[in-house]
Amino acid sequence: MVKMTLVERIKKIAKQKNMNLKETAIKAGIGENSIYRWKDQNPTSESLSKVADVLGVSVDYLLNGKTEKNENNIDIRTTGLFRKTVDENNLSEKEQNELAEDMEDYLAIRAKMLRERRH
Repeated sequence: MVKMTLVERIKKIAKQKNMNLKETAIKAGIGENSIYRWKDQNPTSESLSKVADVLGVSVDYLLNGKTEKNENNIDIRTTGLFRKTVDENNLSEKEQNELAEDMEDYLAIRAKMLRERRH
């Protein structure tokens, strides 16, 4: 499986929130082209933290794609909804990997939004 870069991961999450990289940077209060430059240079921890806050994810997720494991340590691939989707659409292994990653990303982002709304 090909590992996403930091910029690719930010772009993917921003797109899910109907933003592009420039809009994300502006909302984070950093230079509007800052994220683009992260393809060739490392961001400061402060800038990365601001972008993570805007996107509703952790810095760790932006850096390496890892989300916090839930207490039950359930593999999304074993859930009925995942299996049903795979079977009904005859998804390849690569497509299954992408689907699992997307589902985990969505659930983590949505859960964080719900938690924040409580406060």
